[in-house]
Amino acid sequence: MKAAKNQNILIYTALPKAKRFKVYIPFLMKAERECFKKLDSSFYHPQQNLWSLINTVENLKKLKVSLAVKCLK
Repeated sequence: MKAAKNQNILIYTALPKAKRFKVYIPFLMKAERECFKKLDSSFYHPQQNLWSLINTVENLKKLKVSLAVKCLK
């Protein structure tokens, strides 16, 4: 049997002057990934397998809220 892979969303802490913060969303979490795509300024970095948003407090709050409710609006 294969070991269970990490199925958690990781939000990487950005440096204070960084313009974007990065987020790892596992491939199997399609609903969360689709929700993330709906946020303004979302961008996928295929070489790193990471998503990013512009580094603002508002974007971080929106991300946490949208992942908490999983787009059940």
